[in-house]
Amino acid sequence: MRFMKTIRFKLKPDFLDDFLTEYHKVTEAAIKDGSIDSYFTAVVEDEIVYIGTFNDKEPVSNTIQRGLDWLDNFKHMLQLYSHWNSYVIVESGAIKYENRISTL
Repeated sequence: MRFMKTIRFKLKPDFLDDFLTEYHKVTEAAIKDGSIDSYFTAVVEDEIVYIGTFNDKEPVSNTIQRGLDWLDNFKHMLQLYSHWNSYVIVESGAIKYENRISTL
């Protein structure tokens, strides 16, 4: 079964460039474990939004939890979501149907 995970977090403005350099390294390394089918990262104003689709290898590889643990190392660079009292907002769900069209 495939599922989607959305991870959102806000960086303090002074840290955006330095953080993104490290983020891209760890994200590319995570793909090698085989549990990530596809992912998309966007910077929207001061927020980073990661959307990944994962397959049945995820429970064994534990890529998501390892990524969140990695992100904990950068809390000093993150802004708190005061409404949730958290530095990270995580949402997930099983994919029931998808329509994939590539425009590339």
